[in-house]
Amino acid sequence: MSKNQNPVRISDIAEAVGLSKMTVSAVLNGKGDTLRISQATQNRIQRVAKAMGYLPNISARKFRTSQHGNIPQVTIFWAIDTHASLIGRTIVGMERAIVQSKINIDLNLKPFPVNKLAETINNIGINMFNGAIISNASEKDLSDLKDMTNLFAPLLLFNQKSDFLSSITCDHYESSFKMAEMLAQRGHKNVALICPRHITSAYNLIRDGFLDGCDAASLLCSEKNFRFGEATKQGGYQITLDIFDNSKAHPTAVFYLHDIMATGGLDAMRTLNIQIPSDVEIFAFGDKRYCSCAYPELSSLEMPVEEMAERSISTLYDIINNKAEAPVHHVLSNVFEYRATMPEVSVFRAK
Repeated sequence: MSKNQNPVRISDIAEAVGLSKMTVSAVLNGKGDTLRISQATQNRIQRVAKAMGYLPNISARKFRTSQHGNIPQVTIFWAIDTHASLIGRTIVGMERAIVQSKINIDLNLKPFPVNKLAETINNIGINMFNGAIISNASEKDLSDLKDMTNLFAPLLLFNQKSDFLSSITCDHYESSFKMAEMLAQRGHKNVALICPRHITSAYNLIRDGFLDGCDAASLLCSEKNFRFGEATKQGGYQITLDIFDNSKAHPTAVFYLHDIMATGGLDAMRTLNIQIPSDVEIFAFGDKRYCSCAYPELSSLEMPVEEMAERSISTLYDIINNKAEAPVHHVLSNVFEYRATMPEVSVFRAK
């Protein structure tokens, strides 16, 4: 149904399910529980409405005037601890998709506290958007979403994947496994992995891929050298001090799963007079702009953020307009960038 030229009306759905327009309207406006409409009836109305291609007129609901038309409202939900640079690059990619593909939507940004995504959605109203893109959700957030049976709009996960929601993500497990292989090829035998305490499904994949790669390549990542901490510069600084201070057999390579933690690690190594990269080589999972501004510049495993953002908007728009059937999944390739903390050598070339 392109651009809602023949929009499905509440009366059409009411006729299809054999119920009153008042009952159907209440359910589609998120008031089914308040009016004590059974869950089975709510589910039936939502299934039929979705199958018929119903698109709630959010614009009319917001502005109470028909002159705005029925333009889809897309909300971007960001966890409040999301890297600011990642948000900026994502918005750039979304703008590119909207302009180049002439996608007609209203785009809104909504932050949410970690583990409070479902609560945030309920607070703003489950039917106040036609679709949503969700970034940096925790495992609890994803579990809560799965339990939200009253959520009508299609959702798309950014940099995460699930079996029940559409997603745009990267080959996190495969690329971090390759990272471990690369370290072994460079002659390392003892390595460290430093992770942020707030774990998302993407971080889980990167962590597991690296550890499995270490096992496959006979790299030692001991319990002392596999650490979790706050995703801050101070968090990275303190963990790095704990690993390297008074250690005779310290790791010769460190993989930080968060670029801000890696900058704290660089400060700690300067404090300990450890030379980078001659004594220790460093790789970080992070943003190219942030990593290239560190001193020395951080070698990094990076996501093609702008391309992911373009895919997110175009995919969700197609789902909203019934041009694609959810769930839709796209997996892009991470990029290896070699900088001062781990210069590229001839024994390894990232594909």
